[in-house]
Amino acid sequence: MTDNPTTPGHPQHVVSIDQRLALKAAAERLESEFGDTFDAETIDRFLYAAHAHFAHHASVPNFLPLLAERFAQQQLRALARVEGKHHDGKPTVLFLCTHNAGRSQMAAALFRRTRRRGRGCVVGRFGPQRSGESCCGASDVGAGHRHLP
Repeated sequence: MTDNPTTPGHPQHVVSIDQRLALKAAAERLESEFGDTFDAETIDRFLYAAHAHFAHHASVPNFLPLLAERFAQQQLRALARVEGKHHDGKPTVLFLCTHNAGRSQMAAALFRRTRRRGRGCVVGRFGPQRSGESCCGASDVGAGHRHLP
């Protein structure tokens, strides 16, 4: 054992003993939820990759294991849906905007407004940026967006 343990597969991120214990507990919770769908190695890979991603950007590491667990849980649920391993009877629609102009958020808001059943997921290539024009267009049709300065 080394003096500076790291996130498995991500040696640049030093993990304290408290965080290791929290990640171990998170892995156990995720395995109890997804153990019938994914193997432990897949669950651990998603959890530790999420932790490494957030640790790279974090200035305060206190809640990193919790954040990583929630993010891994979302990813595992999405993967289960995509692979057809999770059926809740609701259709899932993915809205992707490659230019981050806000079109995908506007489309998802319209989808949620007009459709009572279903799940709309929004994905942007560069994060949650939106253009003012898209936000104005969304608010014009009552989709819940407001103009950003």
